[in-house]
Amino acid sequence: MKKDKLTVQRNIDQVTYCLVDTTEEDNNITIEANYGYTFLGKVVLQEEKNISFILEDDLTVDQIYELFPEDTALIISTLEIDEIYKGIGLGNLLMKQAIYYALGSEFKQMFLNASPYGFNKLPLWILEKFYEKYGFVTFLNQKTNKFMILNLNI
Repeated sequence: MKKDKLTVQRNIDQVTYCLVDTTEEDNNITIEANYGYTFLGKVVLQEEKNISFILEDDLTVDQIYELFPEDTALIISTLEIDEIYKGIGLGNLLMKQAIYYALGSEFKQMFLNASPYGFNKLPLWILEKFYEKYGFVTFLNQKTNKFMILNLNI
């Protein structure tokens, strides 16, 4: 699916959200939060048409197809907030934008791997609670990370 640069743009509390540049090769959708020309954060979604390939080492085929009957998912691969803007709710706003995008897509599930990383990484339990606020549930706990799913059938 190819989209043109800046296909969606909205202003919420003076923060501009824009869907930027996607390509057929990588199937990534990036939603950035900017204040004027200042980058605040982004969420990167990946359109996955073969989710079983990603999960085949961790789940049986039956388990995969029970969770993802169409073998597809919109994956949240990155949720990133610039260090100086953390703690003011941008993660919440970007998650809302990602779910809004997903609801308008062909996908019936969203998937993410909650995993602490980075210089100031959040503990796993905080990440899990954050994603649970949006309806994600853990379907595989690997101790250092958790695979989570959100069913979009509303």
